[in-house]
Amino acid sequence: MRSNFFIVIATFAAGYIALRVYQKQKNDEKRNAANVIVLEIEGAEEGLRKVSVDRPFTGNDEADTVLMKTTSWDKYKHLFVADFLQDRNEWNKIADFYTQCGEYDTAVVGQNEMTDFNTQQMIANQQQVLAKYAEEYSIQLSNAKTEKEKTKFGNEYIARRTQFIGDYTGGVEGHIAQINLYIPVRFSNNAG
Repeated sequence: MRSNFFIVIATFAAGYIALRVYQKQKNDEKRNAANVIVLEIEGAEEGLRKVSVDRPFTGNDEADTVLMKTTSWDKYKHLFVADFLQDRNEWNKIADFYTQCGEYDTAVVGQNEMTDFNTQQMIANQQQVLAKYAEEYSIQLSNAKTEKEKTKFGNEYIARRTQFIGDYTGGVEGHIAQINLYIPVRFSNNAG
C-alpha cells in the first residue's frame, strides 16, 4: 500500500475519475445548452407566427411582443463549434436568426417607448390647448355684461372645444370625442 506503484495507480485512477466527471459535466452542460437554445428558437418562431407585414408588432405590452426574452446563443455557442465544423452554413443560420430576433426586439422596445412618449406628449399638448381655450372663455365670461353675451361665449367655447377635440382625435363631426380615449396607431416599419 505504501509502494510507489500503488500511489501511481491511485493517482491515475483519481485522474481518470476526475476526467470522466469533467466529461459528463461538459456533456450535461452541452445538452442543457442545446435544450435552452431550442426552446428559445421555438418561442421566437411562435412569436413570429403572430407577426405580419400589416401588423409587425403583436401586443400592447413589451412582454407580449419581444421574440426572445433571453438570448443564450452567445453564451453557449462555444460548446457547439466542433459540431458545426463541417457545415458552417447551419452555424450561420442560427447566428443570423438570433441577430435578426435581437434587431426585431430592439425595434419593438423602441417602438413601445416612442409610442408611449408620443401619447404622453399628445395628451399634454391637448390639455395645453384646452386650458388656453378655457382661459380665454373665462376672460370673456368675466367681461360679459349680459346673459345673452354669456350664453354666446359659452356656445362659442363649446363649439371651439368640440371642433378641436374632433380634429385632434379624429372624432366624427357633431360628436364630442372623449379626449382621454385617444390611442395612437403604431406606424409600420421594417420589423415586418
